[in-house]
This record gives sequence, structure tokens and C-alpha cells, in this order.
Amino acid sequence: MFDIIGTTPYKLDGRVYELTNICAAHLFKRFNIDKTYLFQDYYVQADMTPEAISHEVYDTTQYWWVIMVCNNLINPYHALPVSHDLLVDYCKAKYGTSDKTHHFYDTQIKRYCDDVDSDKYQDMLDSNEDLPVYIMPVSVLDYEVEQNSLKHKIKIVNPKFVAAFEEEFREQFE
Repeated sequence: MFDIIGTTPYKLDGRVYELTNICAAHLFKRFNIDKTYLFQDYYVQADMTPEAISHEVYDTTQYWWVIMVCNNLINPYHALPVSHDLLVDYCKAKYGTSDKTHHFYDTQIKRYCDDVDSDKYQDMLDSNEDLPVYIMPVSVLDYEVEQNSLKHKIKIVNPKFVAAFEEEFREQFE
């Protein structure tokens, strides 16, 4: 999430900024603080937008782009958590159904099955054979729910420092 290497393009006020996390590095030096104080964990509710997060955290929507920059988000519609209903619709659009098997999980060795074993287990399911008790089929919906759950935790700039973060960000490109 806080990769110093590489850049990400962000469009703000009609300008495109190529940004690394150098802004945060400058703030650490400027205020003599570490990132554990500058950044805070924030738990996003399903279907929240960067504007809604900004409003809740900073009492204004103007810092939506800070949410984007701090979490290296390009498209918030794919990077933030969505509701269960939207996940079902997404699965239907992407996979044709939400109950199709995505992969298999071996509970004995606690890992996903490889392609060869997955093909074997899928053939067993298709021919109505019983799977071994330690093999769990994981549906595309279950897979997408798991992926969606990883999107709930993001980083935000401590509200005490968000104005300074904005100032430092803009100075980088003047």
C-alpha cells in the first residue's frame, strides 16, 4: 500500500500528477513524526466512496483525493468494498453465475488445490461423485466475498495533518 517505488497518475483540479509516496516521506521529516502517527487505519463500510470517507473523517469531501493517494487507488469502484448485492451482480456479469466453482481448498494441508487437482475435483463434481471430505469447493461468490473483505481496511492521513499533507503534495508539483 505504501510503496515508495513507482508512480501512480492522479488527476486533480484538471492536472495529472505522477505521484510516489514521497509526499508522506517529506511530511515525516517536516514534522519529525513517523508514519504510525501520520497514518491511521480506517475501516470502510460497503459502498462508501472516497468522498464519503473524506466527509466522515475530515468533515469535508475535498480530501477525497488524499484517500486515493494514500491507498494507491486508481479506480475506487474496484478498490473499495461493495455490498453483497453488488457482489452477486458482479459475479453474474463476470462469471455468468454466482455459484460456479472458482477453486478448491484442501483443509488437510490448508492450501488451495493446484490446477491439476482442481480439474480432477471439478470432474468429480460434474459427474456427481462425492469429493473427499477435506476438499472444499469455493464458489465464485465466496471468492469475491473474500476479496471484498480485504478492501475494508485502508489508511487515512491523521486529520491533524491532512492540510499539511495537501500543502506538501501541491508543493511537489509547483
